[in-house]
Amino acid sequence: MPSLLRPTFLSGVILLIIVSGGGYYLSGGGIKYMNWRDSLISEATVKRNLVSDKFTYKELDGYIMSVRYHLIYNRKDILLWEVLGKLSLNNNDIETALISFNQAYIISGRYSHKVLYIRALIEKNTYESLGKAQGLLEEMLIDFPEDMQLNEMLSVCFVLQKKYSSAVLIWNNMMGRLDVNDYRYNLLKNRLQYFNKNIN
Repeated sequence: MPSLLRPTFLSGVILLIIVSGGGYYLSGGGIKYMNWRDSLISEATVKRNLVSDKFTYKELDGYIMSVRYHLIYNRKDILLWEVLGKLSLNNNDIETALISFNQAYIISGRYSHKVLYIRALIEKNTYESLGKAQGLLEEMLIDFPEDMQLNEMLSVCFVLQKKYSSAVLIWNNMMGRLDVNDYRYNLLKNRLQYFNKNIN
């Protein structure tokens, strides 16, 4: 996991977004928009950390309002859809997150956006959403059978659906692809030991 952003930086980004949103169609609105958007792109960690960072409700509302405002005039901006999805997850608004990530994937066709959509399905944690996530992951694993991230996400689906034997099978397969000195090997080993002791 990447380290969390410093609160002071986040507050600055939030303020920049709110201010630029309010003056979009005043003098230099287009330039303000590009400067605001570029501030997100230039800090790649922003996109990765928005789900993990904790905002106050007021900050979250302001951030989401500004992103939605810009999307009115920039419907095909992939980054805006991605950011809205991550902020919505942080705001416990799973449905908006699903719509946003799906829209980002429709526009971009990128693997990363499909993964974000599937993560939101898992986060929703209903019988229907987990079944859909499982189906999408199994389709992707046909093309990327050794993708550790996809295998891990599928194992989470199985655990949440109480399909424990299927999760164990995935973890054993993942261990078989790793060197014993890889830190992930020991993590999986410890997980299996805990699972066998406390769940089975």
